[in-house]
Amino acid sequence: MLSPAPFLALALTAVLPFVLSNGVPIHVSPGLNVSTNPNITARLPPCTNLTYANSPTIPCYTQLQVTSYLKNFNSTIAEVCSPIQLWSQCLLLSVYSVPGVNCTMTSNTTSTCTPFDCATLNSTACPQPAPNNFTNITTDQAQGWYGVWNVYSAHHFLTAWATALNTTSSEKAILGVINPRVANTATTVLTSLVSKYGFNPNADAAMVKLAQVKAVKPEPQFGNRHSKGQSSNPTGAQWRGILYAKMQSISDLAAGNFTDFIEMVGDGDFSVRGLAGVDALIDSLKNGTKVGG
Repeated sequence: MLSPAPFLALALTAVLPFVLSNGVPIHVSPGLNVSTNPNITARLPPCTNLTYANSPTIPCYTQLQVTSYLKNFNSTIAEVCSPIQLWSQCLLLSVYSVPGVNCTMTSNTTSTCTPFDCATLNSTACPQPAPNNFTNITTDQAQGWYGVWNVYSAHHFLTAWATALNTTSSEKAILGVINPRVANTATTVLTSLVSKYGFNPNADAAMVKLAQVKAVKPEPQFGNRHSKGQSSNPTGAQWRGILYAKMQSISDLAAGNFTDFIEMVGDGDFSVRGLAGVDALIDSLKNGTKVGG
């Protein structure tokens, strides 16, 4: 599982204006002006109260118009981000107002500085934003917090699935969804496994949708003995590696392609806690039953 402990002490200070690593302040439009909409402001107090009990929630994702906030942030990416930064890394840097572990605002080197990274499945540098009793923050700050929560939450969800699928005890479940008489790909096998063993329908569906985005190269097909040129079916251990690589490609899309990320989280389904636990997923795959079912 991810270990957010090194980051729990991060404080969400002044989110706007954001500050680049060279100390230059920049301004990012926080989204639609929710503060002037009485239908929303009447329900805003709990959404700007980021105690553990009050956040995150799907209704607040909607009320705070976080999708608009993220889209507006992405529209400024050329001005805000380094050309070599992923958009998600830039968002984390901007909202946290610090560039990462052991980094400073004025001098960062790869030997001493670990930038925020929510692209690599085994990354320990994708922090969970800690509420820590932010009970009287601005709408802008709440939008920023929800924005980075969704980056973290998507990363955590994908990592939980990847870790569970790459566990030895999952091999029986993996082989159990494979039909040797048809062509099996990483996407078809993953889709079958999620359908059979997933336990968060909305988040699972969003992940499968990203899995089905066409890659530059066609996926290798396995097991179709009647098709010329098809490879033999991999072993359980080999399938684990294939599925882990597939999960990494999904993670790459979510962390690196803003359009794909918004399609994944844009309904607010990742603005909840407990989307996926590695242990629960492993048990589900091992025991052949859906979590809670």
